Amino acid sequence: MRVLIGAAALLLATSLLAAGAADMAQLKPAICGSRATCTIAKLTPAGKSESGTELSVAEVHLGVADRAQPDDACHDNDGNEDGGQEYWLIEGNAAPRMLLKLCNDGYGAA
Repeated sequence: MRVLIGAAALLLATSLLAAGAADMAQLKPAICGSRATCTIAKLTPAGKSESGTELSVAEVHLGVADRAQPDDACHDNDGNEDGGQEYWLIEGNAAPRMLLKLCNDGYGAA
């Protein structure tokens, strides 16, 4: 019985990962546009809107080439230069909306 439950859980997890990857591939043109180094790192469920529409948040990572301010360096968690991060709200079939744009300039409190 435990083997069947484990197999069912693995099958469900695999199908959810595949669905998430498909969703990210569909969202990439709307979020990234022509930014070549833009990648959608993660799509996180965020409940439902007041109208019942499914919500999620896309975490986007940018490379140095797509930095908003070319002269201002952003840094990842390992101290390497990057283009920062963005968080986008996905609400059903509506166009994604940017929620937050972050750039760790290295001058924050440690």
